[in-house]
Amino acid sequence: MRFVKLEKPIYQAIPLSPDDHLQIVCGAVTAPITIRIEGTALNSRNELVPFNHEFIVAASVTKTARQFRLGYSFLLSVVAYVSTGTVFDGDCYAQLNLVQDQTSGYYPVRKTLAQGYIGSQLSISYGSGTNFTGNPLHAYLVNIPIADPAVNTAVSYACPDFTCLKIVSITITAVADATVANRQLQVAFTYPGAVPHNYKINVAHTAAANYNYVLCNGNTQVTGITANSFSGNIPNINFMPPGVITCTLLNSQAGDQLSDFSILAERSSILY
Repeated sequence: MRFVKLEKPIYQAIPLSPDDHLQIVCGAVTAPITIRIEGTALNSRNELVPFNHEFIVAASVTKTARQFRLGYSFLLSVVAYVSTGTVFDGDCYAQLNLVQDQTSGYYPVRKTLAQGYIGSQLSISYGSGTNFTGNPLHAYLVNIPIADPAVNTAVSYACPDFTCLKIVSITITAVADATVANRQLQVAFTYPGAVPHNYKINVAHTAAANYNYVLCNGNTQVTGITANSFSGNIPNINFMPPGVITCTLLNSQAGDQLSDFSILAERSSILY
């Protein structure tokens, strides 16, 4: 039998200097979670060496970076994945960079190796073949409750850092006191440097009335299936920081109260 002689593998290796570090940058909604980084490198004797590091994301919705010194001659491959914690696709966005330690606390990026969403069954990688990215939407459904404001006060929600929310619907309850006046619910989307985009619900909210509002794209502004239920129309919005959503009862009186403000949205993490 004649055996086939195979050639030595050709590596797509990145040459390294003593100052080169592997950097991971990420922002996640779920915390704490543990991200594991595994890779292979060649040392100065041309030997294949595996390496691994663990990185704990301790703070929710906070951009976090960590550097690890490599200390090898060539980088061959690296993969990052979530090793502990249940993380949905769209929850955690991560970036793997090759950086240099030039001065204390300053790590200029030499090369971005990989970036994308990681989760319980998703990873990002460099030099290890095809990277399965899972659901292309990279978003998951969340219901965000907002604490009730003081009496006769508007209620607001500021989009958290490193978060994108595709608004599906907004619900809110408005209770008017006995003072005779026609109130009107208004939803405002505000970004710095521009006047708010105001959406007024075409309903006369009368004295001593308790109304439940459901607001979403495509709704017709009509009375709902119960006497105190109303629907209103707002546009599809990809809501990002530093935006603010504010619900106000126009022409409000001293005893009026907004409550049960809740936002249903498709949520994903971003690093900008």
